[in-house]
Amino acid sequence: MKNTQSEDSKIVRLMQLYIENRCSDKERDELLSWLKQTDCYDPIDSILNTHWERIMNEVRTPDQLREKELQNEFELIRQKIRGTKKLKKHKPSGLNWLLKVAAVILLLLGIGTSIYKLKDPAVTSITYTEFKSAHGKIKKIKLTDGTLVTLNSGSSLKLPNNFNNKSRFVQMEGEAFFDVAKNAEKPFIIESGDATVKVLGTSFNVKAYKEDKLMAVTVATGKVMVNIDAMDLQLKLLPNEHLSVDKNTSEFSKTTIEENNYSKWISGILYFDKEPLDDVIKELNRKYDKKVILSCKSCNQQISGSHDNKSLEAVIDAICFTTGLKYTQNGNTIIIHE
Repeated sequence: MKNTQSEDSKIVRLMQLYIENRCSDKERDELLSWLKQTDCYDPIDSILNTHWERIMNEVRTPDQLREKELQNEFELIRQKIRGTKKLKKHKPSGLNWLLKVAAVILLLLGIGTSIYKLKDPAVTSITYTEFKSAHGKIKKIKLTDGTLVTLNSGSSLKLPNNFNNKSRFVQMEGEAFFDVAKNAEKPFIIESGDATVKVLGTSFNVKAYKEDKLMAVTVATGKVMVNIDAMDLQLKLLPNEHLSVDKNTSEFSKTTIEENNYSKWISGILYFDKEPLDDVIKELNRKYDKKVILSCKSCNQQISGSHDNKSLEAVIDAICFTTGLKYTQNGNTIIIHE
């Protein structure tokens, strides 16, 4: 199955992200899906040619014994991807082609140990340290570069073991406030879903829960560059600017705020600004670690207001008062209904 030029460009981008250790779980799955769908591995050779020279400068060439092992591993990969389906015969052009495949496919699928060491043989493959904040909890983390991160409940932060070597790249899901240590030579890059936030030294809040309809970035100090690939959107945010993006409709708004209420969750304060009721319920589930269920067909109200360290029941009362809804409670489960 021959790819179009645009599809090839997209695969090149995904491979490039993976090689640079900036590939998200979603992008990795997309690349793997492409590998599973293709009937022939010939396109891999042409796609990688553009980037192969740079890759070769970063890896060591295996000896002949390792080359034989690699051939066996690649055959296992082909069988794993295609199952029992007969594969089109591919005639690799020797070790150079195998290295190209190993640099991406073997790493991507995690089979074998074919991640050739960097120039320093003592350097191992990239691994991640993950920090998680449980529901109802807030976690503070100090990174090796001096950056301070506060994770909201139900959030996670992943750091590669080469963080702060040549770059400062992290992956985040959920919500966090970052107070980034300044380093003009090493931009701080946060990837969360389709969004990428790049800064040099600043403080800001990122809210990007996978299950929420909205994602948002709010800047306290400094400048922040936000990229959202799915929308082909790139925006620069300044202090006291707030960006809100609807992930379903791709609509976004950039506003200037007088007071930064969006990071008050650090002090235990809930703040909603025209947020979908469904997202508000998810926020309550994360903060209070209880089961709140929204059970109605037309509950599409937007919620605004702040709640200062109030009980869950008090917050539910306020929501029902403003929306005209009702709720029933059975143990730790609260059902909001019409």
